[in-house]
Amino acid sequence: MRQKDIALIVFASGMSALIAFALGNYVLGGTNRSTNVETVQAITAEFQLPDSRFFNDNSLNPTTTIQIGDSNNPNPFKDSQGTQ
Repeated sequence: MRQKDIALIVFASGMSALIAFALGNYVLGGTNRSTNVETVQAITAEFQLPDSRFFNDNSLNPTTTIQIGDSNNPNPFKDSQGTQ
């Protein structure tokens, strides 16, 4: 390589570094890196009771067993011979 080629490579790499730096500052916002974020409340040991309109003694309990009819058969889909 000639000395002229080396100087051209150094110049081109320097210019590309400057362009990349300038473009990076433009895209990423430069030195102003502040933003507004939402703050949350600290977790405490207090427990607030749920709304009494929904959680009260008269509410339905979805965990109770519901029986329809008078059958006490634990497996209603099998007949007396054990077949389906």
